[in-house]
This record gives sequence, C-alpha cells and structure tokens, in this order.
Amino acid sequence: TDINFRINGLGVQLLDDDTPFFKLSEMRVNASLVDLAEKRIDVESVLFDGGDINIVREADGSINLTRLPARDTVEKTVEPEPRQTDTAEPWQFLVKTVKLDNFTTAFSDWTVKPDVPLIHIDNLKSTINTIDGKSPMRIHTAFGVRQGGIIDISGVVNPADVTAQADILMSELALSTFQPYVEPLVNLLLAAGAFSTKGKLLYGGEKKSPKLSYEGGVDVSGLQLLETATDNLFFGWENLKVSKLKFNIQPDLLEIEDIKLAQMDGKFIISEDGAVNVADIVKRSEDEAVSNDSSGQTDGAAFPITVHKFRIEDSSLFFADFSLIPQFATKIHQLEGMITGISSNPGSRTKIQLDGRVDD
Repeated sequence: TDINFRINGLGVQLLDDDTPFFKLSEMRVNASLVDLAEKRIDVESVLFDGGDINIVREADGSINLTRLPARDTVEKTVEPEPRQTDTAEPWQFLVKTVKLDNFTTAFSDWTVKPDVPLIHIDNLKSTINTIDGKSPMRIHTAFGVRQGGIIDISGVVNPADVTAQADILMSELALSTFQPYVEPLVNLLLAAGAFSTKGKLLYGGEKKSPKLSYEGGVDVSGLQLLETATDNLFFGWENLKVSKLKFNIQPDLLEIEDIKLAQMDGKFIISEDGAVNVADIVKRSEDEAVSNDSSGQTDGAAFPITVHKFRIEDSSLFFADFSLIPQFATKIHQLEGMITGISSNPGSRTKIQLDGRVDD
C-alpha cells in the first residue's frame, strides 16, 4: 500500500519562549509499503524542505531543546509496572532516504554573548540513506557559516556496533566568531584568522583501536591577536600549516609530523619587575591566583604530545628585557629555523636551531 502525505507551515515553540525554535516550510513522506499483518513499514523518502532551527545555550548552561518534555513528565516519578513477556514479533521498518534541504540554523550562547546569535548556519543540506536501526547508514551533510566558512561531512554510521567514520572538510572557518570565548580568558582580541582542516574521523571499532581518532591536516591563515588596551598586534602569522596530524582519545595521543609557521610576528617583553607580557595577558580570578600559588602539583598524567618537526620561516619578533641595566630591546628579522623532538615525555630532548637578523 502506498501512502503519501505532506505537511506545510509547521512551527514548534516552547511554552515560555516567544520565538519558535523550529519552523518547517514543507515535509513530504512517500511510504511504499505498510503491512499491518507482517508488521512492516517501508518508506521510500522523507523530505524536509525549508526550515529554521534556533538553538540556545542559556545563561545556566542548559540547552533550550532539553525543555521540550513537559515539566510534569520530567519531574513525576512513575513506578514501573510488572514486565510481561512479549513473544510477538517486533515491527520492522526501512526508510530508504531522509533528506533535509534549504535549512538555516542560529546558535546562541547566552553564557558568553546574550544579545545576538553567535553562529548562523546557512543552506544546510543533509542526506541519510538506509535507516532500519541495524544497517550501516550513509550520511552526507554540508553547510555554510554566515560569519565565514564551509563545512562538508560525509561518512557511515553503523548502529549495530555503534561505530562511525567520516571524511571531514572544513574550509576557511572565521576564528573571529569565537572571540566571546577568548575574552573571559585573555586580554586579547581575536581580530582575524581562518581555520581549515581535511581528514578522517573514526569512532569506535576494534577493542585495541582508539575510542575516537582524527587524522589529517590543519591550516590556520591570517591570524591576528591584538592587545585590547592598544589594538596593537600582540601575535600573529600569515600561515600555519600542520601536516600529518594524528589525534586519539582512549588511548590519548597527539602526534604531528610537521608544522610550518610562515611570516610570524609578535612581541616578547620582560618588564622591570621580571614579569613576562605573555603571562600578563591572562585573566585570572582571585580564586585561581590563590590556587596557583598554593600548589604547583597537577593531578593525572600529561596528555601525550609529540611534534617531530616545527619549522619557522620568514618571521620576526620584537624582544625586550627591561629588567636589565641597561635595558635592552631589539627587533629580530628574518627569523628562520627548526625545532625538532618536541614531546611531553619527560625523558625527551628538544633540539632548537634558529637564526635571525637583529636591528643595530
């Protein structure tokens, strides 16, 4: 039996919110088989066309979608009834294709930016094939970030063994979008920068395999960190290229074959009292200052990190030490060289070879 139906102009709104968190222009369902006797439903396609999703992380850290269940339902405790043995065959279902098209999403984080949405996602498109609760599902999702950037994810999710693999392509994601997360931590303005990555993400798998892993490359271009008090450049670069990155969780690992930093510019200043400008930019609460002064010990093992090769090309650095008598300051130009053997392993040795030209 074929069943086709369409829904237009759907909107869902939370009881205590004036703005709908979900709006849908059109939904179309084409079911090719509904067999009550055999307890089987086959759906050829489900299409969600034209929609808006409004996701909010509220001031207390909760997500607005978690308020969907009625409060009475959430808070009321119901004693479970005695379980009866059910020998009937369960329903079988198959949805061949689910497709989202022409969606937009606004994400707001009121913990850091309460006035306007932090990120807007445009032209969200997603396709999922073969949904039956047991077979591998092929998924493809792509969207643009209005503030800058394109993201494309394509892969397979297997519900039978709870595994997933995906090819990730992220191009020119604007880092200035995340300034509200930087502001509480440091006295710096993340004025510019673009993040790109291409790699493969794996979740689950064999017992000896990592729980989560990502392998690929990373590129950060046009980074500019400005001092909030003066708007002067504190640190930045033209391009940072990370090749052959490997990141694992359980067991933990971060291994990088090669990092190339080109056209870096920054400043390293030691004040008269011996304080370093890098430390001065960090914002600390009184509790953090007391905690740092009272104990130099850390709990747990350090995250294993290895960088085999770190190259610096065509860079510069302003260096000053005002704690000396006489005071010393210079600009280092044409800073180039290589750092090898960077590791969190206490027994490792790092080799540094840097050359540059200083002002007269």
